[in-house]
Amino acid sequence: MAAPTIEQTRAVAQDAAEFVQFDPFEQVNLEWTKSDADNLLPITGQGTISIRTKAAAALTFTIDGSNETSLILYITNDSCDLYFGKTGAPPVPPTDYTRIPAVELKGHAPTYLEASTEVLYWLSVDNDNGVIRYGKYSLSAAQTVLQANLKIKSKKGIMKWIDSKYTWLDGVSTFKVTRDGSETSLNPIHISRLPIVRDRSPFVALNQISLLDLENGTFTIPENLPSECQTLYHSVGSPSIVLNTPDFPDFSAAIHYSVSTPGCIGHDLLLRKQDEFGWEGTYLRITLGVSMASRLWKCSFCDNDERLQGNSPGVPYVLEIWPVGHYSPVHDHGESYAVIKVLHGTIECTYFETLAEGKDPVQLGPKATFREPAVTWLGEENYQVHQLRNISQDVCCTIQCYQFGNTNNEHHRYFRYVGEKDKIEQFIPNSDMAFSDFRNAIELEWKSRPREV
Repeated sequence: MAAPTIEQTRAVAQDAAEFVQFDPFEQVNLEWTKSDADNLLPITGQGTISIRTKAAAALTFTIDGSNETSLILYITNDSCDLYFGKTGAPPVPPTDYTRIPAVELKGHAPTYLEASTEVLYWLSVDNDNGVIRYGKYSLSAAQTVLQANLKIKSKKGIMKWIDSKYTWLDGVSTFKVTRDGSETSLNPIHISRLPIVRDRSPFVALNQISLLDLENGTFTIPENLPSECQTLYHSVGSPSIVLNTPDFPDFSAAIHYSVSTPGCIGHDLLLRKQDEFGWEGTYLRITLGVSMASRLWKCSFCDNDERLQGNSPGVPYVLEIWPVGHYSPVHDHGESYAVIKVLHGTIECTYFETLAEGKDPVQLGPKATFREPAVTWLGEENYQVHQLRNISQDVCCTIQCYQFGNTNNEHHRYFRYVGEKDKIEQFIPNSDMAFSDFRNAIELEWKSRPREV
């Protein structure tokens, strides 16, 4: 099949540029490992420490630096501050500790503890740029809630500390995390040798990228995706993965006709699902290759053997069909990885911080618009919670490919979504029809449709 046209590439590039202009961070690719017994940063002066925990009263991150000076992040139910002081002092900052000036990027409350639920908290130290960041929910620059900028650029273009009293940060290495004053019964602590600097763009490069794209971080090249997504990209990101083929060049038009016309297969399938989220909250999940053991609808020639592979929430390959104006609930993806390619039309994606019982989801950054043949991705720590909506006047069709993380030993077989009264519900990914059955039925329906005289 032909590669994307110049017009298609330019359109996707424009969408990516409009998204990335809101992102003030630099790009980075993180690799995560469990910390060793010595609790040492792999590289002195930089790295990211994270822990998923429930703390009732206080959570403290302490990193010891040079000159017997330590960095302390102290979080309570109603406060959050960065300090530095003498190494070995009590974990609760005494009055003689010095507060580090920092900016609360999302207001006061988002920085605090959430005592009623288990939440991921992280601290990132970047001595090259003199930046300390604290964030929650996922290991993403967009989830930063508190930030200290302690270096400025000199006239010679070299980054220097704003005050010599911060030079000890170049030597930070040994760390510990205490919850409610104790290190006991803590969940595993994870570390990265790199600080959190900027998230990778959700737009995956289609082919060649420019120097300006590299400068602005407009695209993520496939080789910079998480390893799980690199595998998935080679499955669905190829130019040969298209909807309309020489033997059925009108497939997309036939799908639009079917989901838009009462009495047709696509429309009937949608009607059977409207009790879940309402009519405009319906879309079709057409599974490929291996599929679920039950269907909502079956035609007379549906005889495919159906199996799950065990390495994804539901079926790993899904053709999702979005009628005009239809949308999904706000949902996550069971901590899985995914690569998504737009095969036809346009889809709008809104990202959110997290799913929390009884709370309205908080939008994370700008909305992103993906149009054929755009490719996007999500990971365990990136773009995990989102809502999709077809904002165009044509049907939108996307191919999704899912996989759990290579080190994920706890597989969640369901997606979570925001239901009525902001209640978090579980959805086990199902199948409306197998792809070969759907394609055959739609082609037959299209050829036998009433024609205008």
